[in-house]
Amino acid sequence: MPVITALKRVKYHKDRFNLFVGKKFLCTVPDYLVEKLQLKEGVDVPPKIVEEIELESNYFRASETAYRLLTMRPHSQLELRMKMQKRGFPNEVINPVIKKCMENGYLDDREFAEAYVKSRLLSKPRGSRMLMSELRNKGVDREIAGEVISEAMRETSEEELAFNLLQKNRNRLLKQKSVDLKLKIRNFLGYRGFGYDAIRRATDDFLKTIDNEEYNFDEEL
Repeated sequence: MPVITALKRVKYHKDRFNLFVGKKFLCTVPDYLVEKLQLKEGVDVPPKIVEEIELESNYFRASETAYRLLTMRPHSQLELRMKMQKRGFPNEVINPVIKKCMENGYLDDREFAEAYVKSRLLSKPRGSRMLMSELRNKGVDREIAGEVISEAMRETSEEELAFNLLQKNRNRLLKQKSVDLKLKIRNFLGYRGFGYDAIRRATDDFLKTIDNEEYNFDEEL
């Protein structure tokens, strides 16, 4: 039967120990598990207990990873799951960690969607269609995504967002001559997920602000 040959407190983490079984490093365990299982040097550990130790150790590390990621910025459930999978955690550990994060209020897809849309509209405005696509790709339920986007659009309008985006990219849009500036502008907005009506109105309003000193329409290619 395997025997604990060493139990060494981690230097910079006083709440955990490095556990060695049969003179080989097994895993790092939290102090509460050491107390719970009464782990100490010279104690025999049946294979079933070894499995429990490894599972609990993984859960402890996964919890720390999840909380660290969530303190950096909000995540959707899918985002958090994928990041933890990339770090090598199995689903049998990820599932209870995600459940615990949700129960504690650290993980909420609606709050994530609200923060995401707010940030997007401030930094890189996009139309409702693209916002929906981005949220769905991050695992947010379609109904939740739709409600969040609709709420955000009550404070502004796609037309206003589109016009402001054109103004922000004014030099870029007018720098090079094109066959059809109006088409160029509409493609620019369409690629960013704005709806037809918003594109049409924002384009017309933007073109009214351009004079021949900025852009000579007679010289279009």
